[in-house]
Amino acid sequence: MAEIRSSAHWASPITSKSIFESRKNISNLYPWKDGLLFLITEPSEGNASVLMYYDLRSEIERVSPRGTNIRSKVHEYGGRPFTAYNEDVYYCNFEDQEIYKQSFQAKTKTFSPPEAITTTLGDKVRYVDLTVDRARNLLIAVREDHSGVGTNGEEAKNSLIAIPLCDSEFPKGLKEQVTLFEDSDFVSSPSFSDDGASLSFVT
Repeated sequence: MAEIRSSAHWASPITSKSIFESRKNISNLYPWKDGLLFLITEPSEGNASVLMYYDLRSEIERVSPRGTNIRSKVHEYGGRPFTAYNEDVYYCNFEDQEIYKQSFQAKTKTFSPPEAITTTLGDKVRYVDLTVDRARNLLIAVREDHSGVGTNGEEAKNSLIAIPLCDSEFPKGLKEQVTLFEDSDFVSSPSFSDDGASLSFVT
């Protein structure tokens, strides 16, 4: 005999876990080389965001290694956590919030191991919205610095910064990063004009 209960007083066999625990969501599609970079959530790795590359041969290659989660904590909700230029892919790693680089090896169709581009203060300094200034060989990013939070009432400092890519001396600390703008408590979405002469951003 069926049991009758009032609304919201019965246990449903459908739970949020059953809905989301095995889903692979695709996001952040980014045209690159002869294919597409994108993020996919991997349930077997705690729903980490994994960077993938889909080329014109209809083959999918994993870029970021196991144990890496491509995600930023900037503004708490993150933003665009990776970019690519020439043979190099740059991304934010969730665990330490540093920027890493991997290079595409054309002969083997594989990617090199991750190399740290920044060395700051763990997740006290965070990066997001990466883009490359091709004319000047700079990696542009939004940086959120929490290192002074709580000192004399100081809040997190948001800046638009540039990291020189012209040499291979990585990683680079805060003193080696060039501050382009820091006169606001919010910065996001840097984007270059087609000719590379102008940079727009939201603040």
